[in-house]
Amino acid sequence: MKTKYRLESIAFYDTEALAAHLGEMAALGWELESVGLLLWKYRKIQPEKRTYGITFFPDASEVKDSPTQVQSDFIEEQAEKGWQYVTQWNQMQFFQTTAEHPAPLFVNENQRLDAIKKSMAITFLLPHILLLFGFLLQVTYNAKQIYLHPLHYITDSVAWWFLLIQTLTAAYALISCLAYFRWYKKSLAAVKTGGNCLPAKKGQRIFAKIPYLPLGFLFLWCFLLPPNLRTLVGNASSGIVLTMAVLGILLLGKTASAVLSCMAVVLAVSVVFINHHLTIARDPILAKPLVLAENPPLTMEQLKEVETDTYVTFTENSTIFAAAQSYTQWDGAKNPIMGYTILDLSCEALVDTCVDASLHRRDDWGTSHPYDSQKSLTLDSADAAWQLYEDGQTWQTYLLQKDNRLVSLSFFEHVTPEELEEAASVLLAES
Repeated sequence: MKTKYRLESIAFYDTEALAAHLGEMAALGWELESVGLLLWKYRKIQPEKRTYGITFFPDASEVKDSPTQVQSDFIEEQAEKGWQYVTQWNQMQFFQTTAEHPAPLFVNENQRLDAIKKSMAITFLLPHILLLFGFLLQVTYNAKQIYLHPLHYITDSVAWWFLLIQTLTAAYALISCLAYFRWYKKSLAAVKTGGNCLPAKKGQRIFAKIPYLPLGFLFLWCFLLPPNLRTLVGNASSGIVLTMAVLGILLLGKTASAVLSCMAVVLAVSVVFINHHLTIARDPILAKPLVLAENPPLTMEQLKEVETDTYVTFTENSTIFAAAQSYTQWDGAKNPIMGYTILDLSCEALVDTCVDASLHRRDDWGTSHPYDSQKSLTLDSADAAWQLYEDGQTWQTYLLQKDNRLVSLSFFEHVTPEELEEAASVLLAES
């Protein structure tokens, strides 16, 4: 392999780290050929010791990679000193030399800091601010959905992973911007007193390398691995749009930052509406593919005689917050006879929230139809129980609670109080 690309994560204003990194790559047999915001191209060479230097030109083109006349004159001057021009990225030029004690590159620190500020405004700050804005919109929207529909999201692992991705990305963008502002403020103070621009601190360099691996893993996990078809359709669609915006800004912003920045704003806002409509359109029965249940906790045969042939299907979901198992019993004509969801919560603090959501927040494990009213019941097997009513309801729906377990139970034919008590004793029994 004569060339290769590397995903570099060094801040461009950290010239000391950049020069040291390029020197290490040359010692390993790879010389820099061209630079992008993230992807750097290297060419295979014989390993040798090289020293790299970096300069800045405020009048350099932000679109063309070829040097301006002022830069070309400067390149000729440095060639006479033994510095070989390598490439440029916006206002930044890269030089290298094999001399043991090279003459210093002429850099006016005021000019250098002005060039960094001008370059970073478009190629660093704007993309990161847009990332922060876009992902904060997503975090806010999804956090609101989790708050409004806790029963629906509390067992949706993909939704929580996706929220983690959004939060990490927003935090990364915010911290990156704050780190740059802090560096610029201190460097400006140093230059005004006749000093030089300050090197980035070790912590900043380490932080710049942190996000890419976990974020990349989480994106792949969300889009390639989860079996949850409903969540995959909803979250991957909005995620693909966000990914396009991120890659467009970060990888192509070098030559089309203004256009892509406008696109990113539109995409970031539109993603919220896309995700909103997909959330509304979700069908809870598609939470996972239905499979036959071999040993369901409860069937209608355990409560009363069932004349038709029946079968039971189930789905299951779990997170660190809760685990849910949903069962539906069907007759031979594929009509439901009964259905229930067993929700085991990880801590007692979640019980009241989930009960309240089920009774008052139009949230019955994914549906969006409010109950008209509810009636409290007394069952020997339950700490609390309610019968729930909807307009025109022809079946019996109940909410049962004992310790950290909630059960949503529906019968599509009449059952007696004794049969309901028997159902509660089975479904609320300790597993």
